[in-house]
Amino acid sequence: MNIKLPYMEKSGESQISVFSKTHFIATTVTNYLISEKGGFFVNDAVSFLLRLGSNFLNVADTFLSIAKTKKDTNSAFALFRVQADYLATLLLIFEGKSEDETKFRYLLYLLDGVSQRADSLEVIPQYNNDISQEDYNALVTQMTNAKQNAETILDFCYEAIDKLPYKTINPTLFDKIVKNKQCVIRKTKRAKFAERNVRKLKRNVHKF
Repeated sequence: MNIKLPYMEKSGESQISVFSKTHFIATTVTNYLISEKGGFFVNDAVSFLLRLGSNFLNVADTFLSIAKTKKDTNSAFALFRVQADYLATLLLIFEGKSEDETKFRYLLYLLDGVSQRADSLEVIPQYNNDISQEDYNALVTQMTNAKQNAETILDFCYEAIDKLPYKTINPTLFDKIVKNKQCVIRKTKRAKFAERNVRKLKRNVHKF
């Protein structure tokens, strides 16, 4: 399917040429804004927007490279799906009618993703000699630090959400959206903590 644009018809440029120029301008502007922001910060929804936009543009560049070959359609469709996910996320968070609503949407999105990440890091694999003891220790340290980082972000999310007006505007809805999620995470933490203590107790018993 060919999509004709008035600019293309007047200038005689190809679709790929127009795409490349548009992509270059968008990438340049996005990178400049990211540098002005100083990077990505968890407590800043705008920096997240810029990071998501940068990822979108990177995938678009890869998509074009694959599309030019006219061979790997499976990879092209997969990248197109990724693009759709990025756009859906942008709409989900940034179609808020106010700054508070945008923050609320962003924090809930962050809360959901980071809580899943924290859960995935809960169980550290047992050493089975497949890798060196040194590499295993480094892996455990990396997972432990990542888990602590995730829990710090979760604490930030709850504190930031508590400061938004939705807690008082509609307490019932607030509890349904936020508190239930918080309770589930806390119960999971308590269960994992108890399980670890039981394992430690068993090890200590075996020593005597």
